[in-house]
Parts: sequence; C-alpha cells; structure tokens
Amino acid sequence: KMHQVVVIGDAFVDVMASVDRLPRWGGDTESKDIRQMAGGSALNVAVQLGEMLKTHGDGGKADEDRGESVSGQCSFFGCVGDDDFGTVLRRRLRDARVEDCMLAPEGGVGTGVCIVLSGPEDRAFVTQVGATGHLSTSHLSKVFTILESDKTSSLSLHVSGFFSCAALRPQLASFLQRVRAEASKLS
Repeated sequence: KMHQVVVIGDAFVDVMASVDRLPRWGGDTESKDIRQMAGGSALNVAVQLGEMLKTHGDGGKADEDRGESVSGQCSFFGCVGDDDFGTVLRRRLRDARVEDCMLAPEGGVGTGVCIVLSGPEDRAFVTQVGATGHLSTSHLSKVFTILESDKTSSLSLHVSGFFSCAALRPQLASFLQRVRAEASKLS
C-alpha cells in the first residue's frame, strides 16, 4: 500500500522575461533572458512533490517495526488545453513522475499562460487564465477512484491556485467534505 498525494488547482505556462524596467506604452525594453516554463502554484507543488518522491526512491523507507515499505504517489488534477502549451505541462509532470490527471475542457479553450516580467525589485504579471478557469469538481471523479484503490493506505490533498479556478470555487467545500468522509474509511 502507498500514501497518495493529490494536488488540485491551477496549471499555467509561464513566459518569463528578466527586465531592468517595465516598458512604457508604445515603448520597448530589452530582456537579457526570456524563458518558457511550467507554472501555476498547484502544478509547481505537484512537480516538487514528484521530484522528492523520485529522489527518495518513490518515497519508500522501511518501517522497521512492521517490516513494511511505505511509498508514495503524487497525482495532479487541473485543466489544460489540447495545445502545445498543454503538451509542455504534461511533459513536466511526466518528467517528475507525477500522475497526469489533467483534462481539457470542452470548447477548445487553450492552456492558461502567464507572462512574467521580473525586475530587480519586483515582478508584474499578465495572465490568460484559459483552461484553468474551467476546472470544476466534475473533473475530479478520479480522486474517489484513488481513495477506493486497494493500493491506497492514506491520502493527503492539497488545493492551490484557488482564485484562478473560478468554476471550482463554488463547489470546493462540499467536494472536500465528500473526500474527507471517504478518506476516513481508509484503514
């Protein structure tokens, strides 16, 4: 059996530009470095947890009292578009050995993108929420499948990027109550 970590929330591709100053309207500012990377607070948490589990042999360590091995698996639930940016985020999860439970909302909504202008003293953001704004509890049924699995010994659930997930907010409290009730049945 293993400990399951479920992360629910926002997923963005960040386009980061290092600048000395913000450009004025109609102006231009040179950047020494522009990078594209996986982002969103929830996706970042899932990736870091996946990396930790990967580094520590899937989180396994011997429970010397019982002679059992305790291991863990991280799963990420979010929404991305069926586009190149979505592919970038799915690849990042795969590289970190995080189970990809992301879905694409109907209607061809693209993956959320955040343009980050990073200066010496502060940052500024331009965000298109995209698919992340469509994440709802209807995308989360697999959380209960994980809970009911014979392989699950315990569950930790983390929700992040809550304010970017407009469709999730009204339903989240009742969803979490259902998860808590089901998780209490684990032995």
